[in-house]
Amino acid sequence: MAAGTAKARKQKGNDLENYVVERIRSLGMDQRANRSPGSGNGNREKADIITTMTILGQAAGLECKHMDRLNV
Repeated sequence: MAAGTAKARKQKGNDLENYVVERIRSLGMDQRANRSPGSGNGNREKADIITTMTILGQAAGLECKHMDRLNV
């Protein structure tokens, strides 16, 4: 799988989402954190990771982006 192919990019994104879910769980932040299948499709929550955590009373869903370079 070449690094620039669509399949490789999707796999890198999936790997990052799995890593973030595992870290959230292992740190005891939210044992029910899960990847959102088909995130961004339809009228559902637009997040890669769904959690039961809240920030200022709002549900905290996470969007993950795997970047080769950080452009700030």
